[in-house]
Amino acid sequence: MLLHFLLDFKLLKNKNNALKSIGGSWFESQHHNKAELFFSDSEAIKISKSDLRDKNKGGWAGQLIGCTYGGPTEFKWQGAMIHDEIPIPWDEFSFEFWYDRFPGLYDDLYMDITFVFVFQEHGLNASALLHADAFARAGYLLWHANQCAGYNILHGILQPESGHYYNNLHADDIDFQIEADFAGLISPGMINASSEICDQVGDIMTYGDGWYGAYS
Repeated sequence: MLLHFLLDFKLLKNKNNALKSIGGSWFESQHHNKAELFFSDSEAIKISKSDLRDKNKGGWAGQLIGCTYGGPTEFKWQGAMIHDEIPIPWDEFSFEFWYDRFPGLYDDLYMDITFVFVFQEHGLNASALLHADAFARAGYLLWHANQCAGYNILHGILQPESGHYYNNLHADDIDFQIEADFAGLISPGMINASSEICDQVGDIMTYGDGWYGAYS
């Protein structure tokens, strides 16, 4: 089901078209229209549903493409910069290649999608306990802070203790920082709403820097 969900984005056939669709046109417009970046506090900003849907899909596809680009380098340059001469291959089969061989590479996405499904099933007031239980029992690969939190939850150590550094040795890791995108994607233009979601869900697996990085 996850694979079909991700393949709904029609941006994966060509690297250049994908990147241009997601970021190129936006950066170009901002470069030529810098004055439009500034708004007054009382100004109403309007966007059509079709444009919003397009940007939202671009956000999800951006995560997918970013994860795929990370496939060849994941965990290989620890504490060092990747040099410019290191090639990162890409073609129309890159996503399927990495998804089939290393599905855990896409935790940025499947964790996010799990949280969205919880909201879809239980409403926007869904508790952190529902989110915690959903990913802890999902059966997919968890890493670092998520793995520790999942273990804690299944053994009765619930949010926020599941993410506290007393109980989670990876509480300062980037787990929720790479998963917080969903909060912004479902709260377009509503910074306080997305921060509130991050505050609640981020406590499940992180603490300190691991939480602040996403919440801010």
